[in-house]
Amino acid sequence: MAEIEEEVLRCYLGAFGVERQEAGEAFQGFGEGPDPGEISRLQARISEAPAARRALLSRLLGRARMRGEERAKNPAEAAGEVLAALVQAELRGDAERQAVLEATPPYLSAVLRRARGGTLSQGTRSFGVQAASLAAGLLLARGADAELAEQGDLLGRGFLACEHFVRGLDELQAAPQEGPMGAHPYADLLLAEAGARVYPKELAEAAMTALLAEMREARRIARQISPGEDLFEVVAGIGEDAPENEAELLEAYREARAAVEAAVAADFPAPQAKLEIALAPAQLHGLLPFTAYLPPSAADPAGTVILSQALGPMTSAHARARTLLACAHDGVPGSHLLFAAAQGDRLRRLLLSPYAAQGWALYGARYAAERLGSEKVSLIAALDSARRAGRAFADVALHAGLAAREDVQRILSDALSLPEGMAEAEVQGVARQPGYAALPWWLAQDIADRVRGAVAAGGRLKDVHAQILAQGALGGQEEASA
Repeated sequence: MAEIEEEVLRCYLGAFGVERQEAGEAFQGFGEGPDPGEISRLQARISEAPAARRALLSRLLGRARMRGEERAKNPAEAAGEVLAALVQAELRGDAERQAVLEATPPYLSAVLRRARGGTLSQGTRSFGVQAASLAAGLLLARGADAELAEQGDLLGRGFLACEHFVRGLDELQAAPQEGPMGAHPYADLLLAEAGARVYPKELAEAAMTALLAEMREARRIARQISPGEDLFEVVAGIGEDAPENEAELLEAYREARAAVEAAVAADFPAPQAKLEIALAPAQLHGLLPFTAYLPPSAADPAGTVILSQALGPMTSAHARARTLLACAHDGVPGSHLLFAAAQGDRLRRLLLSPYAAQGWALYGARYAAERLGSEKVSLIAALDSARRAGRAFADVALHAGLAAREDVQRILSDALSLPEGMAEAEVQGVARQPGYAALPWWLAQDIADRVRGAVAAGGRLKDVHAQILAQGALGGQEEASA
């Protein structure tokens, strides 16, 4: 590896401890954030790297600059970093947990000192309070006792630090209500993350068109499954076929993994790492989605799909039709295939942003649903796709200033047949972070378009998928980053 590449990687990983964990490397503190002068110095030296790597290095430095700026102006982000580091530590082991616990109190305390006298928006404050409270709850589940903190107990000290952070956020002044970021800054955000120029108005229109098309498809399939029955009654019936205990849950997902991999084997390259299925630790229930993916690492060369059990009897979240989609999304041809393809290259592994990873996973799940030949799976896939498209529309409309919040909520309620409260929850879910819902959705559509174009031009499907995987699922990222 070129010397400049190693320096860029050290700069990035030293500034963001959670990214170290996600890349499978040992936690070494949360970092002070990247020094702007160091980033500029490294940016000036990018030309020393091999030509094929310059754009990637530039993209990573650009991400470091944006992350650092966001961290500096938004103290609530620290709580999210602590929560993510603690969850990763629970999945990695005792040594990792101790390192995170030792770093948490001084990190949160330093963030509050820097934020003193500043302002915080209500949405940002709510996020920070929620993240710090969830972190405190996780430590309580681990046995934290505040009374032992003065004796040096790491769990107790970490718990008190999270509690103090919540109070510190409450003491910050309320910032004036901010309006949408606007169409041009939103388009710049999409360019920075996706490596392509995407116009907000066109993206919003495409998302709404897809939403309506997927809902029509869902109703069509529901009529085939049970003529005369309401769509959501059919869905409820599908949800009743679910595992009843942990042993059945594991077996259902292992069977689903085998079925999905067999269905797509001819069209995707085989992963270079094994895929395991495991139950989440009890203390992480409620902190992880019902299924989550843990990529391979130096300590564990296998990827893992982690299952969070629902409290009480199994719910429709683990319906057997959903297990197939979950395995396609988190396993092969989804997240596991993408991360396994990048695992041997630290730079490309770090550049697998949540947007790119989720975009590829959405594409993989939809592709597998079409190959499995199950009406129930196809129905759930259509509804999931409609919901994703709805979130993408809401993301663009809100942050680019294309529609008022109440109008976006009403449109989602009508288009998705959602009760008012659920539509409001969908809008709240995309309101805090611009691009978080729209970018993965757009990337999934872009991947599908690129695959269709390449195959129409005579490409072999498996080879086309392998090429996209080698690019980290971001179309044109080399050129856009140069």
